[in-house]
Amino acid sequence: MATTSKDRATAETRFAKAQKQAREGEKARSEYAAKSAQDTEKTAKLKALRMAKEAEERDAAAAKAKLKPKSAKKATTPVKKMAKGVGSS
Repeated sequence: MATTSKDRATAETRFAKAQKQAREGEKARSEYAAKSAQDTEKTAKLKALRMAKEAEERDAAAAKAKLKPKSAKKATTPVKKMAKGVGSS
C-alpha cells in the first residue's frame, strides 16, 4: 500500500504541475493577443495620421500652385559683350 499512495502523490504532483503550466500558457497567450491588438491599433492610428498629413500637404501644394502665375518670365537686360582687346592695357 505504501507504494500506491506514493505513486498517487507523485501523480497528483505531476498533474498539479501540468495544470499550473496550462494556466500560465493561457495567460501568456492572452497577454500576447492583447499586445498584438494594441500594436495593430497603434499602427492604424499612425497610418491615419500620416495619410491625413500627406493629404494636407498635397492640398497646400495644390493651392500654392494655383496662386502662382503660370510661366511668368522675368524681364532681363541683355549683357553687353566687350570686344576683345578693347579696354585692356
